[in-house]
Amino acid sequence: MQEQLAIQEKYYRALLASIPSPAWLIDVNGRFMAVNSIYAWDLRGVSPDELIGKRLHDVWPGRIAQGLWETNYRVIASRQPQQFERRLVIAGRERIVSASLSPIFWKGEVIGVAGVAHDITDLRNTIDELNERETQLRTLTENSPDCVIRLDQGERFTYVNPAFAQMLRLPQEAILGRAYSSVLPTDAASRALLDLIRKVIVSGVSGEVEVQLRVRREGAGIDVRTHHVLVVAERDRGGAIRGALAIGRDITERRRMEEQLAVREQEFRTLAENSPDNVIRFDREGRLIYINSHYSRMMDVRPEAVYGKLLTEIYPSGGADLEGFMNVIEAVALTGESTALELQVPVPGVGFRTHHISIVAERDRQGIVQGVLAIGRDITERRGMEEQLAQREQEFRALAENSPDAIVRFDADLRRLYINPAGREFTGPSRNYGVGLTPDQGSPILDLVRYKALLREVFDTGEQREGEFQVRKLNGIGTVNTHFVPEFGEGGQVKTVLAVSRDITASVSQRERIQRLAYSDSLTGLANRALFYERARGEPGPESVRCRGVGLMLLDIDHFKDVNDTLGHSKGDELLKEIAARLSTCIREKDTLARLGGDEFVILIQNMRDDAELREIAERIQRAMAPAIRLGDTELFVSCSIGITTVMDGERSIDELMGSAAEALYEAKRNGRNKAQFYRPEFSQKTQEKVVLGQALRQAIDHREFSLVFQPKCRLGNGHLVGVEALLRWRHPTLGLLLPDRFIRVAEHSGQIVEIGRWVLESACKAIVRFNKNRAHPITVAVNISPKQITTGALTGHIRQALEASGCRPAWLEIEITEGILLQDSKSVQETLSTISSMGVSIAVDDFGTGHSALAYIDRFPINVVKIDRSFTMSIDRDRRKAALVRAFVSLADALDLSVVAEGVENSEQVRLLRRFGCEIGQGYFYSKPMSAPALARRYGLLRGRAVRPRRTAPPE
Repeated sequence: MQEQLAIQEKYYRALLASIPSPAWLIDVNGRFMAVNSIYAWDLRGVSPDELIGKRLHDVWPGRIAQGLWETNYRVIASRQPQQFERRLVIAGRERIVSASLSPIFWKGEVIGVAGVAHDITDLRNTIDELNERETQLRTLTENSPDCVIRLDQGERFTYVNPAFAQMLRLPQEAILGRAYSSVLPTDAASRALLDLIRKVIVSGVSGEVEVQLRVRREGAGIDVRTHHVLVVAERDRGGAIRGALAIGRDITERRRMEEQLAVREQEFRTLAENSPDNVIRFDREGRLIYINSHYSRMMDVRPEAVYGKLLTEIYPSGGADLEGFMNVIEAVALTGESTALELQVPVPGVGFRTHHISIVAERDRQGIVQGVLAIGRDITERRGMEEQLAQREQEFRALAENSPDAIVRFDADLRRLYINPAGREFTGPSRNYGVGLTPDQGSPILDLVRYKALLREVFDTGEQREGEFQVRKLNGIGTVNTHFVPEFGEGGQVKTVLAVSRDITASVSQRERIQRLAYSDSLTGLANRALFYERARGEPGPESVRCRGVGLMLLDIDHFKDVNDTLGHSKGDELLKEIAARLSTCIREKDTLARLGGDEFVILIQNMRDDAELREIAERIQRAMAPAIRLGDTELFVSCSIGITTVMDGERSIDELMGSAAEALYEAKRNGRNKAQFYRPEFSQKTQEKVVLGQALRQAIDHREFSLVFQPKCRLGNGHLVGVEALLRWRHPTLGLLLPDRFIRVAEHSGQIVEIGRWVLESACKAIVRFNKNRAHPITVAVNISPKQITTGALTGHIRQALEASGCRPAWLEIEITEGILLQDSKSVQETLSTISSMGVSIAVDDFGTGHSALAYIDRFPINVVKIDRSFTMSIDRDRRKAALVRAFVSLADALDLSVVAEGVENSEQVRLLRRFGCEIGQGYFYSKPMSAPALARRYGLLRGRAVRPRRTAPPE
C-alpha cells in the first residue's frame, strides 16, 4: 500500500511538474502535499521543497490563507470540483488568479484537493475594456437620434436601436431576427440601401447612400424622410466579414433648409441684381465676394476682376474715406453690430455722388459672423431736395408767421405740430391751444367732429378738402373757411396736413344777406320762386318731387290788376303784403308758401294724408280772404282762385305739377273765380289739344285752312247794313271747323297770333274792297286785334301793308281792341293807337263794361266806338239794373262823342229799348248769324252796288 501511494504521489508530482501554470496538492488538513516549481517560485518565490508539508496559513497571509482554505474545504466537503478567482499580490503586483479545484479520492474518500491556477489579469482587463466599450457603444446607439442597425450575412437584423424602431413604428424585439425585406418596404429607396448592404458584405468596402424612405406617420398617413446612410462591414477577430453595420441620419430638415437657403440665395441674387442700389458682400477679411450689376455698371468693373480683393487694392488712390469705410467693414465683421454711414463715392465719368450705405453682418445658423453685406443708395438728389425742403420750410415759416390766415400743421395722430401767430389770435394766450395737442384740446372750432373727419379724409385720400366752420373768437362767434392741404413725405404718403383758415365772418354775413335776398320775396318776405323750386325739387333729384302725399296749390288774386290800375301800385303792394300775411296763417309750419310774382302765390304741401287735407287748407284760405282789407281810406273785398294738384305715390316733375295746378287754376277762373279747383285729367286733355293746335297753327296759313265770316252791324232804326265784323274760322283737317275760342289763346301764347292777325287784316281789307265796289254808301269792316299784335309793335306796319295791298280806304277799316289794352296805360300802347288813328282807321273798344275800370281811360286814347258787351244787352229787357247800366254807357259815349254798337241783340224788345237809350247800331242774331262773304253779298246785295234792306225791320220806337 505504501508503495502504491508512493507511486501515485510520484505520478502526481510528475503531472504537476508538466503543467505550465501554478499547480498544487493539499490534504484535508490544508498541508501541501505537492507543488510545482511555477507555483513555488512564481507565487511565493521559494523552492517547491520548502512548501511541502506546510499549511496554507504558513505560506499565505492570514486573510488570503483563510479564503484559500475555505475554498478548498468546500471542495472537500461537497466532494465537487470548484473554481474561484482571487486578487493576489504577487511579486509586489496585484494579479487576478483563476483557480480550478478538484477533490482527490482514495477508496471512495476524499484525501485531498488538486488545484491549478491561471493568471487572468490581462484577459480580465481586456474583457473589462471590451465590456466598457460595448456599454458605451450601447449607450451611444440607444440614445442616438440616428438610426443604427446590424445585419448578419443572411441579411437578418441582429440589432436595431430605438431611433430605427421608432421610425418604423415597431418595437425593437419585433424586428430582431427578421430579414431586411420583411421589415422595410420594397420600394426603390429600400432596394438601393439593401443593394449597398449586400455590396459591403461581399466586398468589405464601406459605402454611403442617400435614400428617401417612406415611413408611417403618427396617427395615419405616410411620410417621406430623406436619410444619409453609411454602411460598414463588421468582422470577427480573424478579420472575416460577419455582417454589416448601417448608420442612417435623417437629413430631411437639412435638405429642406438647404433648398430654402438656395431659394433665399436665388431671391437675394434676383433682388440684388435688379436693385437700383449697390449691393456688395465681403468675407470676414474684408475681401469682395459679390457685387451686383448696378455696382458693376456704376463703377465700370467686372465681378471676376475684383472678387477676392480688398477695396484698397482695387482703388489704391481711394484716400482716407475708403480706408475709413474699410475700417467700418472690419469693425462690423468683428462685432457683428450693424451701422450706417454716408460716403462721397467717386463715380467714373460722373464725379462724386453722395451714397447712404447700410452695413450689416451676415451670420450662419449658429449666429457666427461669416461676412458683411453693404447696401448703398445714391441720395444725391434726395440731399438736394432736403436742402430745398429746408429752404422752403424756412420760406413757409416766414410766410406763415406773417400771414393773416390761421395756419395749423397736423401729424397723422391729429396733433398740432405748428401754429402760426394768426392762429393763436383766435383764442388768445390759451394754455390748452398749443403744439402737441389734438383738436379736442383747446380748439376754437365748434364743429370738431366734422373738422376731424375732414382732416382724416385728407390723410386717407391725399386730396384737399375745404369747409366752413364757426369758431370762438375773442370778440364772439365767427366763421372761418378752412382749406385742408396734404403734405407728402418721400414715400408719397401724406405726412402732415396744413389747415389754413381765413376769417370770413363779414363775408358770411354779406352772403347770408344776399342769400336772403335771392331766396325771399322782397315785398312780402315769403319764399320766392327760386327757393320754392329748390325746396320742391329737394333731395330726390334736380327735376322731380318724389314722396308720398304731395300737394301743390297755385293761387291768383281775382281782379288784382284793377287795384293797381285804380288805386296805384303802392296800394297794390300793401294789398299783397296783407294777403301774404293772411295766407301764412292758413298753412302748416312744414309747408312752403311762396310768391311767384305779381299776384301769383304757390303753396307746397308735403306728407299730406289725402285730398281732404287740401280742401281744408283751401277753405281756410277762402275764409281768411273774406274779411275786408283796408288800404288807407279804401276798403276792399278780395277773393282768390286756387288750382290744386296732388301726387299720392310715384314721381312727377315739379314743372308737371305746376302745369297741372295752372290748368286747375284756369278752370277755376273760367268757372267764375273765387273757387278752389282740383286738377282732373281732362284738363290735361285740353292742354294736349292746345299743344296739337299750336303745332297745326304753324301750317294753317300756308295750307289755306283759315277763312273769314262776317256778322252784320245794322242801324236799329231801319235795319240798314252799315258795317260787318270779320270773324276768323279755322277748318282743321281732322277736327273740322273751329271757332276762335278754341285756338286764339293758343296762338297768343305761341306768338303766332301776330302772323294770323296780319292775314286777317289783309283778307278783311280785300273783302271790304269787293263789298264797297260801286257802292254810294260804303260799309266798314271791323277786325279784332290781339293785345300781342299791339305790344310787339308790328300792328301799324301790318295795317299799312294791308291797306296798300288791297286798295282799302282807311275809313272802311275799324279795329276792335279789348278793355285790357286800355288798362295797361302804357306809352307804347298810346303811341300805337294814336298812329292808327292818324291813318284814318277807326278804333273800337270791344266787350265794353266787363273791365270794371276802363271808363277811367277812354278819354286818354283815340277811341271812336264802344261796343257794349252782350252780357249787358241780352238781359236789358228783363233786368232793370242791366238796362240802367246800358243807358249809362250810351250816355257816357254820347258825352264823349263816341259811337255805340250794342252786341248780342236777339229780339225786337231789346232793339226798342236800345233805340230809346240813344243807341243807333246793333249786332246780333236778331239781324243775322255770322256768314260767309258770298252769303253776305247775296243777302244784302253787296256786289250789285246798292243797299238792301234786311229781312227783319226795326220795331217802332
